[in-house]
Amino acid sequence: MAATQTKASINGKNKKMKKFEYKTLVFEPSGKWVKVIQMETQELENQLNELGSNGWELINSSDYASEGYTQKVILYFKREIANSDS
Repeated sequence: MAATQTKASINGKNKKMKKFEYKTLVFEPSGKWVKVIQMETQELENQLNELGSNGWELINSSDYASEGYTQKVILYFKREIANSDS
């Protein structure tokens, strides 16, 4: 199967494969020598709702810690790309 094909055969039927785009958001402490991320929960919720209303789905998160403290958190999002050749 060529890499440029966008159809998959499922049970003998050709079906176009979905395409996605991805976005990451990084939250990290501001200021010098801040050891703990302190983010207002409502602020994060507002940002997540804004992304969700634009079709972005949170699919994963990861945090990076050093000496027992979270240094930054990365949120991973995806959304389906509308297929223009329907």
